Amino acid sequence: MRIKTSTIIASFVGLGLMASAAIHAATVCVDPGKPTCEATVQDGVNAAVGGDTVSIAKGEFLEGVVIPVGKDGLIIKGKAKGTVLDSAATGMPGIEVLSPGVSISNLTVRNADGNGIDIQAGADGVEITKVRIQKSSVDCSETEGHDTVIEKNTLIGCGYTAVEVINADDLVTPGNTIKHVDEGGIEVSGERAVIEKNKISIVEDGECIDVDGGNAEVVGNSMDNCDQFGVKVDGDAPY
Repeated sequence: MRIKTSTIIASFVGLGLMASAAIHAATVCVDPGKPTCEATVQDGVNAAVGGDTVSIAKGEFLEGVVIPVGKDGLIIKGKAKGTVLDSAATGMPGIEVLSPGVSISNLTVRNADGNGIDIQAGADGVEITKVRIQKSSVDCSETEGHDTVIEKNTLIGCGYTAVEVINADDLVTPGNTIKHVDEGGIEVSGERAVIEKNKISIVEDGECIDVDGGNAEVVGNSMDNCDQFGVKVDGDAPY
């Protein structure tokens, strides 16, 4: 169910009202225990429109979720560790994002068959904050979208890489905790990446941080038990 709220934007010239418009946003609740809410996270996404908030109750949701094209600016919010998305039985990634400007926060994504969170090309400006991603068979998070923010997440037991950036610029990834990954901590192919204050430990086969692109900022990270290099940067003017 979509519960609407409204914000009024008005423009004035002198004392004359030139234009006004109402921008409607809504909150879609996901709680199988309440008949007024959607039963699954995917149902909540399907019921929402761009700019809405999908608010997920505490509980375990045995599904993978696709945020399709046309859901620009959608906000997905859980109840921290109490909201768990487990896609083990589905053969799907945890969350696949195809729309730009999407925000995902305060939930756990685990047992993905593929990437934990998979951001496709064209889905620019996606933000992942305070999400726990664990035991993904491939990458915990992978993005082909520009201007991705991956902040204050916990990424554990990734089958390949914790944060994989593929030909995408302007990544911002501060304050993440990364543990027990098979092939790499943070791997970036793209320009102007900002990688700071991450804690990375136990990378089985690869670098803790590996950047292929210019003008990167790699600052204040702590690393332990990196199989190869702690930090490797290929590109002009990294600092």
